[in-house]
Amino acid sequence: MKLKKLFVDQSNEGKILNFINVNDGTVFHEPFLNKLIKKYHKTDFYYLVDSVDQFKVICPVHTNSNSINKDISFKALGDVPYGGFLGDIPVPLSEIKPKLFDRVVYAGMPRNNGYQNNIPLIGETCMVDLTLSEDDIFNKVINPKRRNMIRKAMKSNVKVVKYDTIDGFELYKPLLEELHARLGYHHLKIEFYKELFEYYSQKKQAILMLAFSNGVLLSGNFLVGNKNIFHYYKGASTANIKNLGQGELLQWEGIKWAKEIGTKYYDLCNLNKEKLPALYRFKTGISSDIYQYPVYSKTSLSYRLFNRLVKNVK
Repeated sequence: MKLKKLFVDQSNEGKILNFINVNDGTVFHEPFLNKLIKKYHKTDFYYLVDSVDQFKVICPVHTNSNSINKDISFKALGDVPYGGFLGDIPVPLSEIKPKLFDRVVYAGMPRNNGYQNNIPLIGETCMVDLTLSEDDIFNKVINPKRRNMIRKAMKSNVKVVKYDTIDGFELYKPLLEELHARLGYHHLKIEFYKELFEYYSQKKQAILMLAFSNGVLLSGNFLVGNKNIFHYYKGASTANIKNLGQGELLQWEGIKWAKEIGTKYYDLCNLNKEKLPALYRFKTGISSDIYQYPVYSKTSLSYRLFNRLVKNVK
């Protein structure tokens, strides 16, 4: 398949967005989010399509290059988990192998029926099927330990407040700043999340949920998505707070809200059992329904040699 570059403009943005929605894509595929990534990560951004006029396949692509080497990402950069190809025609990973002086990174769409064809690496997430009744989600999907923590939060008078205005983001901002400082995420700009929230909250595609106890802010979740999938995108907490079950209650309120607006799935966003076992247990306690996605990274020999040469010169 010969893939072509499609750059976003006013004449095709609506068509691209409609294709993403019809083909069960994510907010991470959408033009606005990827244009924000371009702005804050200083990339060249375009979509790869099979045809610029009547495309049946689409994938967001970001590139960074110096005088010689080029980084090509088949998903949005930063802490965006997924991307990859959407559409009716399967695109083999051999289509995105690196050329001379290239490095390519790919992370595709999650599926709950697994991936075949010798995918070199598989990522995992877990999701809640929001077509189930609220009672079934609470009693059959969420495990007993997490249900008890939700009840504990309610008995402890933890209150979850939903925000869809920038005032809510200003309350959440210090938690996010502290999280990024602790994890060393200095390359992730807070202004990116502010712009992202401001735009998508107006479209009812983003919401902030903040948990309070006696007026004190404990934790907050930043949810963003579309009618197909809503994602638990960013979670942050005040340092050294007591666990009153606020994390579980925030997830439960997020699930109920996403179901209420008609979304199909609630995504817990990324699992890493080896490196983050406690977070893995927490998320799979909310839902043990595992979805896999292909992860692919390939670096050309020329790219590696040039990088080594540059390091030696420095």
